[in-house]
Amino acid sequence: MSSQITQSPWQTAALLIARLIFAGVFLMAVTFKFMGMAATAGYIAAAGFPFPLFLAWCAAILEVALVLCFLTGAFFSQAALVAAAYVLFLALAFHGPSHWAGNQAEFGFFVDHFSFLAGLLFAAVHGPGKVLSLNLGWPGILRRDRPAPREGRAPGLPWHPLTAGRCRVPLSCRPCGPASKKTASPPPAGTGWRVPAAGSES
Repeated sequence: MSSQITQSPWQTAALLIARLIFAGVFLMAVTFKFMGMAATAGYIAAAGFPFPLFLAWCAAILEVALVLCFLTGAFFSQAALVAAAYVLFLALAFHGPSHWAGNQAEFGFFVDHFSFLAGLLFAAVHGPGKVLSLNLGWPGILRRDRPAPREGRAPGLPWHPLTAGRCRVPLSCRPCGPASKKTASPPPAGTGWRVPAAGSES
């Protein structure tokens, strides 16, 4: 895991610049919305969507949240995935094939959205980095910039004879339960499982 948590200076700088670019793009978008929310609502209504003013405010709130996530690194991967879905929706709804006949420039706008989409997906996979990042995320998701937890480190739990780790349900587990002898039989050959020696529970 050391390759995942070690960053060279140029990698750190590249991640910070990418985060600033992502935040800057959405910051400009939300600034224009707040400067002319009625104009944004009219643009949404022209695309055929109902409740245009409500949707304009929803888009503005979403973009503010994305800016905060990209700048701070909090929930970065989740924000990048949400932003990717948002960008894909904008590309199809406002610059899709139905708009190409009236304005050839719309095709260029459509393709540009996919370039941005690719960057967001790449960012979602690799995370915000270690510098100037709150390192927050959803429970159960391992961040690439954090070391993986070692298996079997929970104190006070017996070793499971098959998984070579601490058993999480020792009372209901037949190999580890109170009636067992806590002895580990050798695992099948070729499985890659390692049974710890007696007394090596640290």
